Amino acid sequence: MAFQEFVPALSLPVNFTVRDNPYENSKEKYPKQMRLFIPLTSIDEFCAHIKAAAEDENFKKLGKVYDMKTNSREEVEGIYLNGNGRKNTFEDDEDSCFGTINPRRIQTEEESEEIPF
Repeated sequence: MAFQEFVPALSLPVNFTVRDNPYENSKEKYPKQMRLFIPLTSIDEFCAHIKAAAEDENFKKLGKVYDMKTNSREEVEGIYLNGNGRKNTFEDDEDSCFGTINPRRIQTEEESEEIPF
């Protein structure tokens, strides 16, 4: 298989942070909080990537989802969205981290169809 040049799906990456939950009324039950920041210029690209991945059999995987209301897990079909991160050294929280998500662009069928002459 030939090396494919990395072409990002998003013009600007999604940023994520995992940190201590700052809200007193829920921090005992949910001690950690994950936040995503999606730049407005990347929202349409992000949605298009998710839809393209959902339609492509190569991206569909089995995974478990956790329902916090019922405290149970269920295995369902879905897609994984990966990012790269680092441990945060700027806060007192030893477990906090941050990073970005910008997956490889998925070429859709419309883009790959050649124009007949």
